[in-house]
Amino acid sequence: MEKRLPDFNTLVRLSQRGLSDDAIGKRYGTTGQAVNKALVLGEYRRTTTVKLVNELIPWDVLTTKGVAQAGETSHHNTYPCKQLRAYLRTRLGDETITEANRTDAMRFERRLRRENVVLDYDRQKGFSYVSRTPEDGNLVLRWPAGEPLPESEEQLRALNLD
Repeated sequence: MEKRLPDFNTLVRLSQRGLSDDAIGKRYGTTGQAVNKALVLGEYRRTTTVKLVNELIPWDVLTTKGVAQAGETSHHNTYPCKQLRAYLRTRLGDETITEANRTDAMRFERRLRRENVVLDYDRQKGFSYVSRTPEDGNLVLRWPAGEPLPESEEQLRALNLD
């Protein structure tokens, strides 16, 4: 008799425990692609990862809503912001990320290491790379003073360079 995937909640739990799609698929006699498809169709991967990435970015980044009337430019689509999002998605294990996004994430990490900088944000000026200070620790971005760091180990790992 052919094995089938378990219910969606079981797939989510296994994925959250860190099992790869291939490992889950093997457990149930199917492929990792079938597992990934089930998680994407259930909107677990896309929704969860996008929501987590948005929660991890500690700034109120200027978006296109209302900027035309205010005469400002948006910052959410700038290259540093896109690279940061790609890096966080990669670190969170988002398997739906494109190859171009993986390359952006790699370039972002390489620049942080090579130049010993972190990404900072100012709502008036936008994103900039600034010299790393001892207060930055191993974070990829300049965490705002007074803002609590995420408590989740997974989220903290995503925000740090290994």
